[in-house]
Amino acid sequence: MGLIHGIDERDVDEETARVMGSFYMTLVSGMVVQMAIDPGLMPSAHDLVEAMRRIVGDAPDAPDAPDTPAAPTG
Repeated sequence: MGLIHGIDERDVDEETARVMGSFYMTLVSGMVVQMAIDPGLMPSAHDLVEAMRRIVGDAPDAPDAPDTPAAPTG
């Protein structure tokens, strides 16, 4: 995470690394599938950023979800 966001890896806690890493893996794997299916429909970097801006907007922090099962480890 540090490399992607230009911060020292030591400043990234485990939960942040897990949550953001999962998000990036989902985004990248989706793009790989899209490229395999129809490369002509691949969104540009600008389109991806614009989509995220519109989706997130002024989104509040996610609420704690005590009934959510923990992510599997190792």
